[in-house]
Amino acid sequence: MRHSYDTHAERQFGAARSVMLKRHFDVVLMDLHLTGGCAREGEEMVRWIREQFPSTNIGIFTSANGMEETARKLGVSVFLNKPTTLPKVLTAVKALSVSRAGASGSSRSGKQV
Repeated sequence: MRHSYDTHAERQFGAARSVMLKRHFDVVLMDLHLTGGCAREGEEMVRWIREQFPSTNIGIFTSANGMEETARKLGVSVFLNKPTTLPKVLTAVKALSVSRAGASGSSRSGKQV
């Protein structure tokens, strides 16, 4: 099955912020540990996205234990434990997209995929 998504990738949080200020994204799927980053920077990125783009749904990749509850409190909608598979990533993107379509006024549940 073929899927069609308009995507953009960055390796560092600063670059990701710059792009997000120039383009609209319905969904952000990110690793909490981008190149040169640590989990704290990932948490800061989630906070920044929430403040700047409250309607953007966020999914995270993580291999760190205990990060799911923190991320859920920050407003992350979907969690992918690493390592993961392409079918799980596609399921996450679909869940984030569907959640976005019905997100007006709804609370995020913090699904794990």
